[in-house]
Amino acid sequence: MQLAPTSTYSTMYWFLKSGWFENGSFYCKSTTTKHSKMSSGLVAMHIGAQRIEFPLKDHLGSPRVVLKQDIVNGNVTGLSAIDMYSWHPFGGILQTLGNGEPHYGFTGQEKDYESDLHNFQARLYSDNLGRFFAVDPQGQYHSPYVYGGNNPFSYTDPDGEIAFLVPILVSAALVSAAIGAVTSAAVYTATSLPFRKFSLDNLGKSMLYGAVGGAISGGFSMIGTQLGAFGQSAAFNILSNTASNVGTNLAFGDEITLGSMVGSTIGGAIGGEFGAFKGIKGAGSITNIAGEIGYSAFKGAYVGSISAMIGAGIDQKDMGDALV
Repeated sequence: MQLAPTSTYSTMYWFLKSGWFENGSFYCKSTTTKHSKMSSGLVAMHIGAQRIEFPLKDHLGSPRVVLKQDIVNGNVTGLSAIDMYSWHPFGGILQTLGNGEPHYGFTGQEKDYESDLHNFQARLYSDNLGRFFAVDPQGQYHSPYVYGGNNPFSYTDPDGEIAFLVPILVSAALVSAAIGAVTSAAVYTATSLPFRKFSLDNLGKSMLYGAVGGAISGGFSMIGTQLGAFGQSAAFNILSNTASNVGTNLAFGDEITLGSMVGSTIGGAIGGEFGAFKGIKGAGSITNIAGEIGYSAFKGAYVGSISAMIGAGIDQKDMGDALV
């Protein structure tokens, strides 16, 4: 926060059910601006006793439009747009219509106009360079200075430490659930028909098991892509595969057996050999996002099937019984 010599700043905090609520008051001469924040960032600005402003943000948290309500004789007027912004991919202002660049701009982070840097809490960031001014404390990417893995359209880094993309995580879980259901159904059908144990009831159960396990595995796989070397290690894959196994069994009230745990461990170790999604050279961001989701979904489904087969062998079950 930049302050003039005659300015003071005070902050009050409340804890609401939805998270921390911060009401910061910036006093400068006769003008008082109050910034109201929640966990999602800035939600409103109170300009003296005359006006309230509300930023409308994109999926990254960057303001696109600012709406205002004037306060006249104690009455609030209707909403009207006063500012509109367009952004370069790495955070520079591309176009502004209204009152200039906002104080809380790219991804909702505060900008210091004297240094021309964004305050991402853990690190300062330059939108001109597209790089942080300190190394990544989590070591997520090949370069410790890149922003969001060089994919600012899709990833956000709210505190300068961990870059992530929730929509991709959710999408990966959904796609993995679908792939897991289909894979589980195919394996169940192939292993139960020769022994005349096939039934539509058990087919449905196997699809539910595959969907739940696939969703958990796919979600963990996407998280792993954001955790650097550890996220691709055998240890992380064993952890995610075991979580998928335990979560699926708990969801359906089944016993967690020795075979299922051993199968999860071996399957996770095999999954650790897959490595991270490397991207498709020359393809656009949408294609690479879809590729990353598909890769994570396939990996989760494949590892889950291997784990189930190993567990079935140890528990002396046939594969059809292991999937229902």
